[in-house]
Amino acid sequence: ALASTKVAVLLVTPDFLASDFIHEHELTPLLKDAEKGGVWIIWIPVRACSYRETPLKDYQAAIDPKKPLANMKAERDKAWVTICEKIKEAVGH
Repeated sequence: ALASTKVAVLLVTPDFLASDFIHEHELTPLLKDAEKGGVWIIWIPVRACSYRETPLKDYQAAIDPKKPLANMKAERDKAWVTICEKIKEAVGH
């Protein structure tokens, strides 16, 4: 499924970034395809993490990484609307 995807939605947490499996089998191939223009990367900061130490720093997050979903209260619904709009845009692109 990863080889044929055009849009990748990544829910980014410290555990996501620490996973060797995700790094080797999912993230690396997706990022290589994104560099060639074959995949649109949409990453969502779910919890605060060291994304700046990863290649994700070169991709636009769906929402401000300084305000991950887990830290939001009243703004969370609005953030999900923004995320859904970005996914819809990517799928239609």
